[in-house]
Amino acid sequence: MNKLQDDFKVYFLLMLTLLFWASAFVGIKFLLRVFEPTQIAFIRFFFASLFFIIIGIFMKIRVPKKAILHIVASALFGITLYNILLNYSETLISSAESSFIINLVPIFTTILAFVFLKEKIRKRFILKLVLSFLGVFLISYSHISGFSLQSGVLYALLASFSQAVYFILQKKLLLYYKPIEIVSYSVWLGTIFMLPFHLNIISLNSMNISSEMILVLLYLALFPSTLAYLFWTYVLSYKNASDASVYLYLVPFITLILGYFLLNERLNVASIIGGLVIITALSLKQE
Repeated sequence: MNKLQDDFKVYFLLMLTLLFWASAFVGIKFLLRVFEPTQIAFIRFFFASLFFIIIGIFMKIRVPKKAILHIVASALFGITLYNILLNYSETLISSAESSFIINLVPIFTTILAFVFLKEKIRKRFILKLVLSFLGVFLISYSHISGFSLQSGVLYALLASFSQAVYFILQKKLLLYYKPIEIVSYSVWLGTIFMLPFHLNIISLNSMNISSEMILVLLYLALFPSTLAYLFWTYVLSYKNASDASVYLYLVPFITLILGYFLLNERLNVASIIGGLVIITALSLKQE
């Protein structure tokens, strides 16, 4: 009975995590009606930092003493650059299209692991790579009259690459720190690194900000940026990372559904086919 309850709890938290991460793409798209991309990133993670301070006190997170440069780099790539680039991508493409492209993180991670960690690349990875970027170009093609890289797609690709760098850096950090500690350090430093960017925080007083938008900002800070990471860490304590990560392929489809009903977003045939090609490529097993 306890095993059944544990399994239910794990899958329940996993589904909540997927929902929270998918809803983040939709929430960002909604906020872009008023806020600038850098404003959304900073305000969101400013509040997330406060939540992680509370969590840090409760969980007695240690002061970092080892691999400091890796911590700084993980914050810069995994929080600052990733979120600003993601937000800029959604100024030009839909939340679902952005989500499909962000899912290319495993592709970039494999390439970076090959270059920096000397991990082997198997033959089937080449097929995955070709199919993945075929999907990217189909999404890009849906916005312009030809096969060329659209700016919103490029921002999403750079965001995906930044997230992959973050995952590679985690391999080193996990030798010294717990996952929750790595996330906490990254959120705190990543928020600080956002300060030099063009924020225009002072201009918020003159903006037409509804209470609904404030709630969405707080939602993004608490649920996708804080609780989802905690839930994901809990899931990984019960399931292998490779088994759990398969479920991440559902995020773009959940985003597609949420975007349709909440924002009235509609994708054309090229974008849908492109998204399906990307997910198909990522789901191919290694030899």
